[in-house]
Amino acid sequence: MSQQNPKKPGSRDISELKARLGLKKGTAPAPAGQPAAGGARGGGVVPPPGLNLPPPPGVKPPQQGPVIPNAADDPFGAMNAMAQVAAVQRAPEIVIVNDGKPVESVSTGTRAATIGKYAALAIAPLILGLIIGQIAKDAKYYNDGISGAKAIHKDVQGVKSKLGELKNAFDSAGNLKTRTVADEVSKALTANREIAKNKEIVFRVKQGTFDAALSAKVMMFYAMVSNIEELIVDHEAAAKQEENAIKAAKTKAEAMAPSEGDVLKGAVPYRFGVVLTNPSEEETAKGDPQAARIVEIGNPLCSGKASSNGTCPNGDVTGFLYRFETSPTWQPGDVVAPGSLNPGEAFPLKKVVLLAPSAQLDALVKGPEATVSEAAYFKRLVKIYEAIDAAYAFGEAMEKSLNQKAREPAKFTWFL
Repeated sequence: MSQQNPKKPGSRDISELKARLGLKKGTAPAPAGQPAAGGARGGGVVPPPGLNLPPPPGVKPPQQGPVIPNAADDPFGAMNAMAQVAAVQRAPEIVIVNDGKPVESVSTGTRAATIGKYAALAIAPLILGLIIGQIAKDAKYYNDGISGAKAIHKDVQGVKSKLGELKNAFDSAGNLKTRTVADEVSKALTANREIAKNKEIVFRVKQGTFDAALSAKVMMFYAMVSNIEELIVDHEAAAKQEENAIKAAKTKAEAMAPSEGDVLKGAVPYRFGVVLTNPSEEETAKGDPQAARIVEIGNPLCSGKASSNGTCPNGDVTGFLYRFETSPTWQPGDVVAPGSLNPGEAFPLKKVVLLAPSAQLDALVKGPEATVSEAAYFKRLVKIYEAIDAAYAFGEAMEKSLNQKAREPAKFTWFL
């Protein structure tokens, strides 16, 4: 077998190129004056018919590209010239980047970003205004609390002043247990029946900035004052009738009490005593009971004779006149002086035993109507005084806290 030399790599390509360029043996070159394959006459490119016209006067002809030589004469030169023309006339490159998103999505995102940017520019001032407005609102609310504290503090001072006047009226009247009509107290109560005329201020002003303890104290103080006003109104409704009954009872009690210089002055509150009787059969038949009987004590007996003024100038008191309530007749008798009996010794019969002071004795002397009126009258006055004293002390302590709140500095409110 004959061995054939294998073709060298690339020989086929050169052979084909020579055939195309007309350089291969057996291929006749193009006749003179005719354009070569893939070339132009004289090695140039022949222009299409109708386009090979001279330029107008004054117009420069377009710049011609490099001359491409005849491929039959210079195949490599023709190749180089063609490459230069391709490089000069190369179309612009378009770089396409695939980010995985559709074109519509990219366009929508851009539009949304633009809208969002303008929306943010429009909303930012609104948000800032809301923040400033809220800060100003809070500051105004706080300042209203300070103004409220000042108003309440001023009213509390006025209320406390009236409570002080009432308190002084009670203190000047003395001890209410003396059971004397307190005319000056009644006048003071009538003049101040409305202690807190402006108490509705508590409900008008804003106490939101008060702490819970101070707000509770303010409400409690005015509740105490309202209770005092109600007690005063109740007192005025019945005080006049009660005072008249008390004054009548006082006149009666003074008439029954020993007068100045009387030998019984200081020994008994009233000229009343008790006589113990154990009558005989004859006396029982006359109606004398076997009991202790209340008697009215009359003038003393001076050396056996009745005194006309209740005194014995020489001090020779030998007894007293007395009478039973059912009898207008006075009769002489002895009075058992306090401390004259031995301890454990029985009281003698038919002698006047003095009565010790007591509320029951007062009621007996003054009468039931006066007693009830007096009890209600003074009980109510004592209750009013205790309420006034408590409210005055409470208001004085609360006033310090209100004054401290009223002196707090105000906050800036942006002219709201």
